[in-house]
Amino acid sequence: MDSISFIPGVSSKDLKAIVKHFKAENIYQLKKLAKEKKIRRLKDFNSKTEMKILRGIKLLENPPENMPIGIALEFASLIINELQTWPGISQVLLVGSLRRGVEEVASIDLLIQAESKSLTDYIQKSPFLEPEKIEENKIKTRTLLGIPLFFHLSSRERWGTDCILRTGSDRHVQALLEITGVLPVFSEEEKIYEYLNLPWIAPEIRESGYEVRFAQENLLPELIDLKDIKGDLHIHSKWSDGASTIEEMVLKAVKMGYEYLAITDHSQSLKVAGGLGPQDLVRQWAEMDKLQKKYPQIRLLKGIEVDILSDGSLDLPEEILKESDIVIASIHSHFEMTERDMTRRIIKALENPLVRILAHPTGRVLGKRPGYKVDIKEVIETAACYGKVLEINASPDRLDLRDQHLMLAKTKGVKIAVNTDAHHAEKLEDMAYGVQMARRGWQTKKEIINSWSFEELVSFLKK
Repeated sequence: MDSISFIPGVSSKDLKAIVKHFKAENIYQLKKLAKEKKIRRLKDFNSKTEMKILRGIKLLENPPENMPIGIALEFASLIINELQTWPGISQVLLVGSLRRGVEEVASIDLLIQAESKSLTDYIQKSPFLEPEKIEENKIKTRTLLGIPLFFHLSSRERWGTDCILRTGSDRHVQALLEITGVLPVFSEEEKIYEYLNLPWIAPEIRESGYEVRFAQENLLPELIDLKDIKGDLHIHSKWSDGASTIEEMVLKAVKMGYEYLAITDHSQSLKVAGGLGPQDLVRQWAEMDKLQKKYPQIRLLKGIEVDILSDGSLDLPEEILKESDIVIASIHSHFEMTERDMTRRIIKALENPLVRILAHPTGRVLGKRPGYKVDIKEVIETAACYGKVLEINASPDRLDLRDQHLMLAKTKGVKIAVNTDAHHAEKLEDMAYGVQMARRGWQTKKEIINSWSFEELVSFLKK
């Protein structure tokens, strides 16, 4: 398999640019370039690009049992895009756990309507797939990711029925079967829910089976949608460890139709990320004042992602934090602390009246580390008590908070911010991952503060 045409976690656009510039012929040369820190010399690339390349190559060499959603979805999109131009393919749809937005998956599942010979020809010619097992209505292939890709064969007549069967968890499907015994055959998913006298159930919540009971009682919430998001409250620029200037981030946000954008570079103790001290922030905010005049169509918020130190205090003096529009607090060090000490550390930070948002609350990085030990229930209780916001970090490497924690936060009345933690302008588009996680946690516009208008948001932040 020609793995240099796909490196997990590295966009095809970036990969092509790097390969073309350095004339790299295989992943070993690419690994050498990253280790020698040569890629960061190119425009729009930095040390994080090299880290992603090394991590992606490591995944190819030693694939985990479960693959992070961002990598699996990127690979699935590559296959789907090829299939949509392949002769004899009528329909193709991502189904299974990836369609539900599960953050780590054991397989990629595609529902497909195609001529049998055309599909087998595609599989045999694909540099990314190897056929493994062919059954009557399913073809299993091996991918260079190490997890299998299943083609589930369907027809136009039963497309909707197979969408339900191949998307929902076993518990969701079983809950439907308890109503009807056998799913009726329809070409559209909506028709099946209508037949069962149920409202539409979004793919992200077809998980536990309880959603069917809620649907029967007409209690399903109107879930947050990507189009509802009005801004991003956690991003980084070249002032710390980002790869884009503030202006480049602003231009991307304007292009996305955002009403507002917060610049929240790292604070001074995170030296590896070029953290900012008080004087740096004064200079950065002066630059932002100029950019605000240049781009009046979007409102810029002066912020900081301040480190929570080991004793729970903050990394910057109160005087500068008071001047910020938004203070995000987070953990970047001393991950080895006991659960009791880590929980106390975070709670002390949340008790600080200047902190508004707790970023990536459990510290997990998918496929790399499970997160630090923390009593997340106590953190959620504390956030509820002090009116603090918890973040869904939309980076596909994090997706932190996860769905179960979001459901608990919802019951406690805790507000949520869906933020990308973007270090490059293009990564602002990771918002889609965060919104999908929010939907899995049954979140609505009422709970997501960056779906509010600028006036509503600022009024809330000043409380």
